[in-house]
Amino acid sequence: MLKKLIFFTSIIFLALNTYSQSANISGDWFGRVDLGISLRLAFHISEQGNAFKATMDSPDQKAFGIAVDKITINNDTLQLSIERIGFNYVGVVNKDFQQINGKLSQGSISKELNLSRSEVKKDAANRPQEPKPPFEYVNEDISFHNTKDSVTLSGTFSHPSTSGKYPVLVLISGSGPQDRDETMADHKPFLVIADYLVKNGFAVLRYDDRGFGKSTGSFANSSLYNFAEDAKAAVRYLKTRNDVDQKNIGLIGHSEGGYIAPMIAAQSKDIAYIVLLAGPGIKGSDVILTQNRLIRAANHTPEERINQESDLIKNCTSITASGSKKNNQQLRTQFEAFWNLLSPIEQQALGSKEAFVESRTEIWTAPWYSDFIHFDPSIYLQKVKCPVLAMNGTKDLQVEYQSNLEALSRNLSIAKNKHCTFAAMEGLNHLFQTATTGTIDEYEQIEETFSPKALKLMSDWLKQEIK
Repeated sequence: MLKKLIFFTSIIFLALNTYSQSANISGDWFGRVDLGISLRLAFHISEQGNAFKATMDSPDQKAFGIAVDKITINNDTLQLSIERIGFNYVGVVNKDFQQINGKLSQGSISKELNLSRSEVKKDAANRPQEPKPPFEYVNEDISFHNTKDSVTLSGTFSHPSTSGKYPVLVLISGSGPQDRDETMADHKPFLVIADYLVKNGFAVLRYDDRGFGKSTGSFANSSLYNFAEDAKAAVRYLKTRNDVDQKNIGLIGHSEGGYIAPMIAAQSKDIAYIVLLAGPGIKGSDVILTQNRLIRAANHTPEERINQESDLIKNCTSITASGSKKNNQQLRTQFEAFWNLLSPIEQQALGSKEAFVESRTEIWTAPWYSDFIHFDPSIYLQKVKCPVLAMNGTKDLQVEYQSNLEALSRNLSIAKNKHCTFAAMEGLNHLFQTATTGTIDEYEQIEETFSPKALKLMSDWLKQEIK
């Protein structure tokens, strides 16, 4: 049902609409429609001389400024039309222009939608797994230093309330700046993981990525290798604590963190075991290629466009691999050529050609992205000797499970590592939620933050590996 009301920003453009009725209709109107899930909609109507224009927002779908093609008023009846998506709204305006009662229709859908002048607030997300105080364990706000990069990382060290020396896990987040809870889509997976593991006798250290939250430094100017140095600094910090069992310090890396954990384990004997959650086993460029194809196909993108995007990714990967100072211009040439393949509607949604080319070039030349694209995990995986648990969800569209688990198994076999467990988690997505489609849009809709079966497998496996 949701797909029938997806308002793609690729259709946005201004349209002027005229009528001779009172301007009292002008202003902002807000409402909520029930489509199996509740979606907020907002209409912004303004007068320009004798003409009116309007745009629509669907904030829960992160779609804003969608142009309304036609506005008409007959007596007390308002009609709004967005022809390109077959959307129509008809409502009756009350006498003081504070309420509109009506219905929207799109295709075969017809739903009640009442509008008012009061902004509709987002519903509080139901997250039943998210722990709330008071906690039955201890949470310490801590900080530690990456002296190599002059960065201070702020985090939380959680441990059982009983005294002793605890086996400890360091949580390493995925791509993009993340806080210590790895908050995304109104979920806090690292908080849920930490809560579960501490209740099962482990201590857990999680921290804000550099340049984010309370941590210092710059995320944008840092690379995959800098992030690895931050995780190494976390391990060094743990070794200074009297309540840490130094023989049992492990790493849990999610997504890109699944690149970093083997990198550290291959270089350090301080790591007792690692857990890879949706960890890639293939090169970064192959991860991006597969990810783009799966996500675009799930959103019903034509095969021709998917192939064009795949060619662009391959070309840009080849260009940035050379390390030449001419990379930027070569990248711009690629993005300019791709721009010409876009439809006028797509171009309008993306803004100007210059802005599109410049933004894409900046992404591809950013250290964190460039390093990810060219990273080959086999170099490190083939040297990992400690026990490894690799878990990948079969509904994961960001790190496809089969090719990555196969690559992880193959490379760890070369390392002659016989203490490895590989788990294809049926029906779980990239965040290890029980999913239907696996699409990114679905993350926020799912109430489950992290599958209980995944939490249990991880905890049980770690308990078996404690030295």
